[in-house]
Amino acid sequence: MQFVREDPEILAKNRARAAAERTNVDWSGIALLSTCLATTEFVIEEGAGMALIFVPMETTAFSRIPRHLTADATGLSNVLKETGGAIGLALFTSVLLRREVVARAGLAAHVRLTNPLVAQRISLLQALRPGVSPAAARSQALGSLNALVSREAAVRAYEQLFLLLGVMILMLLPLVFLLKVDRSAMAHVETEAE
Repeated sequence: MQFVREDPEILAKNRARAAAERTNVDWSGIALLSTCLATTEFVIEEGAGMALIFVPMETTAFSRIPRHLTADATGLSNVLKETGGAIGLALFTSVLLRREVVARAGLAAHVRLTNPLVAQRISLLQALRPGVSPAAARSQALGSLNALVSREAAVRAYEQLFLLLGVMILMLLPLVFLLKVDRSAMAHVETEAE
């Protein structure tokens, strides 16, 4: 078997490409290569959050419902939760897509071939593609730059969406203090259980 010595320039370009790929970090913590333990941790946190939200909400909602109407109230509550979730998801998806288009347009306005930083990035991306014709390398570099702008636009759209969601939660938080639990009905249920 004969060993072929690689060109040092190609080795340097391959190392640069590998370094560029390593810097593309998924900050969410979950990726296709996540371990089962890492994924389980997020699922446990989500389950705890749901329990901390829905159990007190359901307890408060059903505290004034007579016992013989509990089944009807449970069904109505589930229908309203599902319908509200579907409407909320549709609205947030619409806002997300709109904000992503606006962010992409804003970013694309600054990515011009006459910009020296953009020209430098394109030449760097072209250099990372050895063995490809210059036209194909330029096309691939422009595609990589387009993907980078798209990812950044998506990040900005999610950031704005989460900010909107946080403001909505803070605006609705005072409504919690308007909820009243009927303690006499709860005491009556406890005495029946004994």
